[in-house]
Amino acid sequence: MTLPIRIVAMALLLVIAQAGTPKGTAETAAAQTTAADVANEFLLGLANAEIDKLLALGGDPFDFDGEQARGAKEIEAFWKRFLKRNRASLGMLQSGEINVIGYTEALKRFGPAPKKFAHLALKRCKFAVVSFRKRNGLMLILAPTKLRGTLGHRENRGWQVVAATD
Repeated sequence: MTLPIRIVAMALLLVIAQAGTPKGTAETAAAQTTAADVANEFLLGLANAEIDKLLALGGDPFDFDGEQARGAKEIEAFWKRFLKRNRASLGMLQSGEINVIGYTEALKRFGPAPKKFAHLALKRCKFAVVSFRKRNGLMLILAPTKLRGTLGHRENRGWQVVAATD
């Protein structure tokens, strides 16, 4: 599986973003901050070729622009190949501006998601749209991580990156 750098820069989901937090969304500031923190750390992990960070912040399975990798070994093998091929151009990822939006805003901006992401529960996801000054943008799809709480209720503990695309 050979992916060009722009897809690798992918570690992110829909394409070129507009800066700023959308007004009128039902997203809470705390949820946006948490998703933004994860997206930022993931992007830094990619820029610095930190496979352990990418594995820790990414989901399993992980969707690479429509191609799924399952299991830690398969995902790690992908990142190793990707980072080896693209090491020289990864530094530019540190200059990306991240804008986290919810499903409703993503739908308004970009229209329906491509069929390659139909297997994801997109209505529960956040979308980290990453833009660059002189390059096409990236999008990361972040899903809530869950931990069983008291009386069987699930509590949102944070976010993990489950897909990336350019």
